[in-house]
Amino acid sequence: MRRTLTWIICLAMIVAGCCSSTEDTSTTSTTGAPSGAPTPVPAVSPTPTTTQPSAGRTEWTASTASGRISISGTVTDLTVPFTLDGVFQGGAAELTFVPADEHGGSYSYAGGGSGATVRGEGSYTLEGNEDEPLTLTYHGRGCASPGGCAETTAVVTLTPQRSE
Repeated sequence: MRRTLTWIICLAMIVAGCCSSTEDTSTTSTTGAPSGAPTPVPAVSPTPTTTQPSAGRTEWTASTASGRISISGTVTDLTVPFTLDGVFQGGAAELTFVPADEHGGSYSYAGGGSGATVRGEGSYTLEGNEDEPLTLTYHGRGCASPGGCAETTAVVTLTPQRSE
């Protein structure tokens, strides 16, 4: 039972780009169910340089660097909320990003598969120059039900696409 529970937790955390061989027992009850809502994560405050599209650029295409989850989608404006799709072995999730400023904001996700539901939230940052791919890094806390909760971090590349 414990091995199955570990697999379900791992599957749920894949949606957030992480999975380890150790369980986070501090947030898992004795039955393996989540013990509560995700804990708020403090926003990271780097000083990257990002800007909106210049003439000739209308959107960014999202892709992941991790092999555990495939994140895809198109972002046309980084100053308004946008969603990306995440697909992992046995399930899928929708990730919603809400900008606070041009350097980042908050995110949340929800989805499921293989008999489990997943959800999470945290903060994200954007780094890079408008003429090159941007790096979107998100960090937060994710939970699976049945399962437990764990810290999550992932990196998404936003590649600029020029309009003709």
